[in-house]
Amino acid sequence: MESLVKCFHDRADVCRHAKLPRLETTAERCRTCPHYDGPARGLGDVVHRVAEVTGVARVVNAVSGDCGCQKRREALNQTFPKAP
Repeated sequence: MESLVKCFHDRADVCRHAKLPRLETTAERCRTCPHYDGPARGLGDVVHRVAEVTGVARVVNAVSGDCGCQKRREALNQTFPKAP
């Protein structure tokens, strides 16, 4: 299995969102997890964190519910990944 960067939700080697031991998690599960909060994987994670810190995300979620933010986050991460 591919080694993953440890997410803050990955406590005691168990992902609390996938409910799987770390050895059974996959890069795809972490790549698409809306709760991922480990090191930034790309531009999408940076934009997400800025929106969270400034309160923009809370306002958008309160007004629109599902704004498509997760899909946008995934697309930005894929298009502009973190440089090695």
